[in-house]
Amino acid sequence: MENTKSVIAKIPCHNAGRQMYSTASEAAVLQYVNLYTTIPAPTLLAWSADATNPVGAEYIIMEKAPGIQLFKVWDDLSPANRLQLIKSLTLLEQQFANVRFPAYGNLYFRHSISEASERVPLNKLLPTLVENPSLQQSAKATMWHTDLHMGNIFVSEDDHSQIVSLIDWQSTSVSPLFLQTRWPEFLAPPEDYHEGLAQPTLPPDFEKLDTDEKNIALFEKQRAYASKAYEVATYLHNRDAYVAHWKLNQSLRELFKRIGDTWDDGIMPMQICLVRIREAWGKLGFSEPYPLECGHPTLAGSFEQQASDYRKWYEIQDFAQKYLNTDAEGWVAPQVNFEEKAVQNKTLLELLIQRAQSPQEADDLKRFWPFPK
Repeated sequence: MENTKSVIAKIPCHNAGRQMYSTASEAAVLQYVNLYTTIPAPTLLAWSADATNPVGAEYIIMEKAPGIQLFKVWDDLSPANRLQLIKSLTLLEQQFANVRFPAYGNLYFRHSISEASERVPLNKLLPTLVENPSLQQSAKATMWHTDLHMGNIFVSEDDHSQIVSLIDWQSTSVSPLFLQTRWPEFLAPPEDYHEGLAQPTLPPDFEKLDTDEKNIALFEKQRAYASKAYEVATYLHNRDAYVAHWKLNQSLRELFKRIGDTWDDGIMPMQICLVRIREAWGKLGFSEPYPLECGHPTLAGSFEQQASDYRKWYEIQDFAQKYLNTDAEGWVAPQVNFEEKAVQNKTLLELLIQRAQSPQEADDLKRFWPFPK
């Protein structure tokens, strides 16, 4: 632009959300965040959710985020700077938790959707579960950035521990706090992580490991330290989010998440939650009988096999995403060579198949690997 400022024009992909609604909501969220919080977000300049406009597509025009993407500098940050950045992130999330909304849903400008838009009567959904006191304690309507990977966090070029912008606010919604809180992708803990006061440690047989195994153990310990820093900072600076994420019964919390994930993950994860909730019904504080008697899944026969398959699928998906540094959709940072990442994906799968302990394990890897080509 003539004033030397740079802008970004964002045109949504066809599979990035519902037409009109996704663009209209993202524009409203950007405006709200900039007007009513100090959370750094790109300034909204213009937008249209009408694909019949002269451009011929929905669009959002916003100021370009300052700074540098976190994934470019994370490996070079000192432990002290990483701790400072994680603290800064939890303080930004604290602002989300402190904003009060009167209802759940998505944000829109008043003029951008009609009164005839679809509405869901949530007050008629799962009436028994929503009366649970611990669930109600963490159910306040909250807005949250739910896609905090390193590509969406910009830090200062002068001080890499200072966050200067968060981008990609598409699909941001106002939902119960217990559905919003989550590990930022780059701070997700390793598999053997222990919550609470336990400090990350090296495995007891560390000195007996070979060089490659020692490097992996040191890497996992470093990951665990970053996760612990986020857990502790959330406890200190954002107690409501800490309770919602770490103290609420996980099956109860997860059920509401799984209801919304059935399109992508199928019905099995939700059925597993229902089984766990039924088993813990009395401990959860419910006095009335468990309401789902007819058609309730049991841990027998085909359900047990399906549940076992789902757990294998989840473990393989999680492993692949973690070690390929990507997400469920196979996102690769623009600065990363895609062909090299594809070779890495193929090599990793072939190596795991070679090291499989049984033909069944090899077949599971081939069947459940998220990026087979």
